[in-house]
This record gives sequence, structure tokens and C-alpha cells, in this order.
Amino acid sequence: MLSEKVIAKLPAKVRGQVDAWVEAAEILEDLWATVHEPRDLFNAALARIAAGHRAHAIRYWETYLLLPGVPADGREQAQSRLKKAQGAAVGVNLKVAPVAVSEVGVTYTLRRAAPDLKDSRPPLVVELPSGAPEFDAGGRTVYLDPGKWELKVEARGYRTAVQ
Repeated sequence: MLSEKVIAKLPAKVRGQVDAWVEAAEILEDLWATVHEPRDLFNAALARIAAGHRAHAIRYWETYLLLPGVPADGREQAQSRLKKAQGAAVGVNLKVAPVAVSEVGVTYTLRRAAPDLKDSRPPLVVELPSGAPEFDAGGRTVYLDPGKWELKVEARGYRTAVQ
């Protein structure tokens, strides 16, 4: 996918196409948030991929695959696209300490620390409920686009940490 530096060097017509994909993604994300139709989440992932926002597409397809009632062909497409996108992204393992955090759960919020003020990607939120298998399995891998990201870690009863 294209980085912000590469996009900035593109002709205005091509930059406009990237902007159109971002706008489409935002519309589909709003539909997902209000109507909760799985196809809107799947299509938001497609639009994010087209805009160069691989991390968001990966997160959306991960969520899509957890939804009940997703048809087999939609599941296959999502799994295939997810694997391809993960292979082109940067895997980051998130692990928290102390072990007692596993009793209350944790919320990771990742936000792109973009130098471009026009980068309006929403934060990525990954919630691990208490007792989630990731606590015993060595952490949770998230897939990010190259570049700088801000990570906020929240757990009930613990001080919030931001990196």
C-alpha cells in the first residue's frame, strides 16, 4: 500500500482517488456503527485497503470473521484478504504485565501518529476480556502499517499507559 510520503508526491488526480477511498471507508464505518450489517464492515475494509490503510482493513476483517451468520463465501474472501494483508503489514506483539491484569482485561488503543493532519484514520481498538487466551499465549499480535503509532493501554484498576 502507499505511504503518506508517496501519496503526497502523486498527481492531484491520483491523490483525489485516495481521498475518495477514505471518504468511502468513513461512510461504510458509519453504516457499520449504526446499522451493524456485516457487509458494511467487509466493504469498509476494502476501502481502507484501497486507501493504503492496511492496519484498519486487517482489524475490520478480523472483526468480520468473528461475527455470527457470515456466509461461507464471505468468510473465505475475508480470510484470504486478511492473510494477504497481514503478510504485507508489520506484526507487533502486545503483551502486558503484571499477570494480574488478565483478571480484569485490557484495552489497547492504537492511533496513527501521522505527520499529515489530513490523515483521519480512526483509532484501532483491541479489547482482551478477563481470562482471554492471549494472556497465557504470550500476547496479542496486531498488524500495523509501517510508520509511527501511539499505543494506549487501559486496564481497570491500573494507571493508563501511553507510548
